[in-house]
Formats: sequence, C-alpha cells, structure tokens
Amino acid sequence: MRFVLLQEEPYLPTYSGAPKANRRLLEELARRGHACLAVCAAHHTDTSPAALEAAMAARGIELRRVSSWLCQLTFRGVAVDGLSTGDLARRSAWIGGRIAERSPDLVLVADDPRRYLLAAALAAAPERVVFVIHHHRHLPFGPLAARRDAEQTARLHHVRAVLVMSRYSRDYVARHAGLTALRVALPVDGPEPVPHLGAADNRFVTLVKPIADKGVSLFLALADRFPEVELAAVPTWGSSPDAIQLAALQARRNVHLLPPADDIGDVLKQTRVLLVPSLFPETFGLLVPEAMARGVPVLASNAGALDEAKLGVDFMLPVRPMTDASGRVPPQDARPWAATLDLLLSSTRVWERCSRLSREAGLAHLARTRIEDCEELFGRLAEEATAPI
Repeated sequence: MRFVLLQEEPYLPTYSGAPKANRRLLEELARRGHACLAVCAAHHTDTSPAALEAAMAARGIELRRVSSWLCQLTFRGVAVDGLSTGDLARRSAWIGGRIAERSPDLVLVADDPRRYLLAAALAAAPERVVFVIHHHRHLPFGPLAARRDAEQTARLHHVRAVLVMSRYSRDYVARHAGLTALRVALPVDGPEPVPHLGAADNRFVTLVKPIADKGVSLFLALADRFPEVELAAVPTWGSSPDAIQLAALQARRNVHLLPPADDIGDVLKQTRVLLVPSLFPETFGLLVPEAMARGVPVLASNAGALDEAKLGVDFMLPVRPMTDASGRVPPQDARPWAATLDLLLSSTRVWERCSRLSREAGLAHLARTRIEDCEELFGRLAEEATAPI
C-alpha cells in the first residue's frame, strides 16, 4: 500500500507523543514494505535552516535542499517533505501535487490546527482521507477547542475514518460532533526489546513539557515542598516553557532543565518517578505506558484519558482540570501529590512494587499495539475507498 501523512509538526526530531506516534507508524509500515511519504513542517519555529542541517547531519541523514522553502530526506524507509513556508496556499498546492503524483491508498491527516491539511487532502483524494486525533485543542468543535469552525467540522464528516486512541476521545467526538471514531493503538515503540530503566536510586523526579496544560504549577509546588529532592523539567519544543514559567523553574535550586531527546529512554534512565499532572484533558498520554514499560513509576492526573493510559496501576491523583482552551488554570491542591510522592520516595518497597507492576502492565500494553492491526484496518479502509457504489 501507499500512504501519505500530513502533519504540522516536523518529522524529526520527535520530542512529543503525537509526532512520535505518527513517525513510528510510518516506520513500521515502511518496514513491512509499504511506500510512505510524510509532508510536514521542516523544523520548529525556533530552529534555523542551518541548525536543522546540522541536526540531520549528526543523525547521519542527508538533507536535500530543493528550494528556499522545501527540503527532503529519507529516514528508515520513509520519504519526508519538509516545508518551511508560511504561505498556506503554497503548502496546500504542494500537498495536492504530491498526492496526485503518488496516488496513495490512504492519506493520513493528523490534527490540522491551522485547518488547511484536511481541505487539501479532501480536494486531492476525497475518498481516501483518514483523520487522526491527538489533541482535542486542535479540533474545530467541543468545549476544549481553541477555535470552533463549522466548515472544518463539516469536512470531518466526509473523511473515510476518524481515528482516536482512547474511549474518552471516542466519546468526546461522538458527543460534540456526532462523529463515529475508531479506537486504535498506534505503535510508539519499535520491535526491539524495551529496556528496564527504572531504578529507585535514579536521580530525578521528572516532568516532560513544563507548561500550564501539563501541570507545571503542581510541579513547582512539589519542588517547593521537597527542597532536598532533585527534580527535572524537559522542555520539548518552541515556546515550551514560556518566559514566566522558565523563570519560575530556574528560580528553584532543586530543579534541573534537561534537553529533550528523540529516544525517551535518555530521559527515563535518569528518572526515579515520572510526573504527569496534566490539567488539560489528555486524549491518551502515550508517554505514560512508555515509561511504565521501562519500569518507571508514574504519578498521573485524572484528566481525560490518563486513567486508560495508566493501565490500572497506581497512582491516579486528583486535579481540577481545565475546561476550555482559554489557558485559565484552576487552583490546584498539591497535598495528594506531595503525600504520594513522599510515599514513593521514602519506601523502597512501595517504589519497587509500583515499578514491577508498571513494567508488567506496560509491556503487555505494548504487545497489544500491533502494527498488523493497523495494517489490517488500513487495508479495509482502502478497499472501502475503491469499492463500487
């Protein structure tokens, strides 16, 4: 089969769950002999073309500069078109041309926050578009939408399928848009064995992407309550964190800023406990089972689908979730988080039990995220697209 993926995030590096899941999906499909193309941003807004070239060279990847706004590369069998123009009409035209040229069996559109990817895909391949939801903030409907858009919502009713990763997300799109979504488990780890990285003497209590949505306010409160404990914050891309949040993190002597990594293991092998105190409801939380499979205990909030991502393992903790995309953060009670963190840090027995149960559940979950299941689903959707009316 032939696939085209459209996403706003760069293909490389991948520092967060959504683009990582998209990338791993294409890599696994390519490994099984399918032809895959990703059309995406060339780089993050705070990365220069020269820095991009250096970063790709460090990975041993040849970056071909086609024009002032287009570069191309191939990584693990996947062809990548990186676009660096802010002209959405030019981007749309390029997408339309590439779809016409490659004649894909399916076009996968991820999130589409600026509302041009889906329109371009439907114009070029109206029967073959599959929409993948990673963030409710980017949807054009519902209380969590950053911007409601009736026209974009109407487009979603014309796609071949809508894919989500949780029951929570499936119910959300049904309730707020009348869409029937298919729940899938996208592969976030490759076929290689998952290493055991958790250790009770690892250095840090860690938060990835220290922003308001991800609960940086609770992280800072814990840093103040545990002045002798070393905490780590891992900014991922762009404005994460903003200047105010960065200053607050740097003001704590026990908080360290770690560089992001393509391989989350580089972060997790330093992590004693992972904090996922998300306040904006998560559509799943791919990092949670990744960490658990590596034996790292996770403290997660009860916002959105994180209870599904935790796979029935302690510890789920209460927050007052954000109820819209305004950025307003309700006051939070850090006491349950502090008490649970203190329990994990002070009791090796409790930490080891959580680590063991987390690894068992995480590995079982990863075993269920079979690329064969995605492959079968995509094959069925492609057949439906070509079936006579």
